[in-house]
Parts: sequence; C-alpha cells; structure tokens
Amino acid sequence: NAKNDAQEAAIVAEAGAYGAITVSTQMAGRGTDIRLGGSGADDSAEHDQTAEHDRVAELGGLYVIGTGRHASSRLDDQLRGRSGRQGDPGRSVFFVSMEDDLITSFAPDADHFDLQDVAPDGRLRDARANAVVTHAQRVADGANLEIHRNTFRYNKLIEEQRQVVLTHRDRLLRGDAALVALGARRPDRFEELADAVDEAVLVGAARAIVLYHLDRGWADHLAALAEIREGIHLRALGQGPNPFVMSLDPLAEFHAEAIKLFASLLDQVEERSAETFASAPIGAGGVDLDAAGLRRPSATWTYLVRDNPVDTSLGGALGRFARRIYHR
Repeated sequence: NAKNDAQEAAIVAEAGAYGAITVSTQMAGRGTDIRLGGSGADDSAEHDQTAEHDRVAELGGLYVIGTGRHASSRLDDQLRGRSGRQGDPGRSVFFVSMEDDLITSFAPDADHFDLQDVAPDGRLRDARANAVVTHAQRVADGANLEIHRNTFRYNKLIEEQRQVVLTHRDRLLRGDAALVALGARRPDRFEELADAVDEAVLVGAARAIVLYHLDRGWADHLAALAEIREGIHLRALGQGPNPFVMSLDPLAEFHAEAIKLFASLLDQVEERSAETFASAPIGAGGVDLDAAGLRRPSATWTYLVRDNPVDTSLGGALGRFARRIYHR
C-alpha cells in the first residue's frame, strides 16, 4: 500500500482482469483506472481487449468486497465507486460486525438491541443493524470533523506567530541586523572582534548565533504550547471571572497562554544570542557553535485536541448504563 506508487498502480489496474483477485488496504491505487478485462497493456493481435472486456462483463464485472466500514463514509463511497466504471456492470458488498471498532466506539448503545433475523452463518438481515452502522458512521464523521475544526482553530494563532518568526528570520538572513543587535548589547565584544575578524565573517557569525537561538526558541515555544494543549480542555471545568459565563473557554485560555509566551520570545532570543556572542569562539572561519555546546533543533510536532473534559471511557460506560435503565 503506497510504498511504490507506480508498482501499486500497475497492480490495481489489473484488478478487472478475468479471474483476478486483488487485495489492497483501504484506497490503494486511487486514481488508477480499473478496466474490465485488464488494463490492455499487452494489446496485440492475440489479445482482443474488447473480447476480454465482454468476457468479464458477462460474469458480472468487478466485485468490490469491503472487510469493514471505514470511519469516513466518503472513503467507503470511493471504494464502491471502483465497480461499475462508466456504465460497466459491477457490484460491491461490505461485511461489518457489530463488534467492530466503528460500532463499539461511535454507537456503544447498540449492544442493547435484540437483533432479529440472524442467519445460521451469523449474517444479520435486521434493518436496525444497518441503521446502527449508518448512525455510527455519521457520528464518526462528526467527531473527525470536530477534531479537524479544533485543530484549525488552535493552529490559526500558532500560524500567525510562525509568520512573525519567519519574517524576523528572513530579515536576519538578508542583512546585518543580527550583528547590529548584538553589537548594541555587547559593544565591548563587538569592538574586540571588529579589530580581529573580517566584517563579512563577523556578520555571518552573528547571523548563525541569532538564527540558532531563534530556531531553538521557536522549537521550545511549540513544545510548551503542545504541553499546554494536552490539558487545556480541563479549563472547561473552571469558573471564569465573568459571573454570566458558566465555564472557561479552552480555546480562549489557550490563546491567552500562547500570546503571553510569545510576547517574550524575541527578547529572550536576543538576550541568549548576546550571551553566546560574548563567550563563543569566533575566528577567521566564523563561529564554532559546536565548541560553544550548541546543537540545532531537528524537528517539531503537532497534536490534535478535543475540548470535552468528560469524554472518557468511564463517561461512555455510565451513559450506556443509564440508557439501559431507561429502556427497562
């Protein structure tokens, strides 16, 4: 699945060949045209593509078998759409268990249904079973949409802060702003180096120092925000200063924390850069950051956030228990 796009596409393209059974994970080979009778790559006098197409069409065309329902109905619809290409015959079937994660996670109260019409092989033909699966998929779609919405709302402010940092970083890269700032903070060190080091080398050294601390500070800022986001949903349990508002808004609380942290970021970067400028070895070859014990950050990361402080397995279990008592 998607390890080699070209090889994967070539395999999926032959799924419509006579007698072919193609096993793939989810939507492997998306964008690949599946023709009845095969892709026709070996189109010659001995290989009549039209005859092969008709041969497979007479047998019913491409049969898509899904071994479960995805949390997103859109992906299931895409998979169904692989059969019946441009008016060709085809069918699709999905096998779903009432114990699948989709059902147990997004329709946990389904287990109290007394389902009827169960075949000896375990297949359910009860219309309510289909309704439960459809309901679970709708709930899953809604939950995933809420996750994406929350991620966007939380990341919008971070993106604005990122643009500020990138603008500042671009200014450092394009001129001598770093050296001017460090010279103002450490004039003695600047005069000492100006007499011993070429100006272009000194500009590059100052730039390397400030860029290191800017990148390091931004990475630490993101790590701090990620830690805040891990528990920010608990703020919803708190009471704000406004007596007309029942609880604190986690998003507003996160924005307040993020703004407060970011307000001092650039000042801290300049202060740490000045300390490094005063002590780091700087010579004709530039600044030796390794000798100063400075290692550049390698990566940052992103978290998804949900704001419901009581959305836990215990809460779900209590809800199911209450529903059972109600139905009795």
